[in-house]
Formats: sequence, C-alpha cells, structure tokens
Amino acid sequence: MGLLMVPTYVKMGLAAVLFVLVQLSPLPEPQQEVALEDLDEKTVKRLMTLRRWAIDTLAERGLLPDENIDALKARPLGRLHIEDEPS
Repeated sequence: MGLLMVPTYVKMGLAAVLFVLVQLSPLPEPQQEVALEDLDEKTVKRLMTLRRWAIDTLAERGLLPDENIDALKARPLGRLHIEDEPS
C-alpha cells in the first residue's frame, strides 16, 4: 500500500514547493500608462472603431439613455461621458 502512495506523496511535495515559489516570487511591475497623444494614428483609429462597436452594442441592448448615439460616437477619445458635467 505504501508503494502505491509514492506518486501521490511526490505530487503533494511538488505542489507545496510550487506554492512556496509562487508566494515568494516578486510581484510584476505595473504597466506604464500611455497618454492618448502618444498613440499612433492606426491605434487611435482601431480604438475608435472598437468604441463605436461597443456603443452600438450597448444601444441595441437598451443600456444607453435615449440620446443621440451618433453624437456619442463622434466624441474624442477620453471624453465619452453620458452625464452632464457639473456646473
């Protein structure tokens, strides 16, 4: 019976070692934020396309208030706010 349990004991030991290694490993460096001005034209076009697609999807699902959807799509990146800005 003891010989049959050897693979299980080996797996438990490896799991314990792996757990300790993961816990002691350093945390990854946070990614640097990129300013919109630093993006190239192709990336901005792709972001705008993805944003328009997301706005269309939200509008189809009825999750956007009755507002001019085309006006939302035309807003520049970083300025997609539905609520009025405080006075």
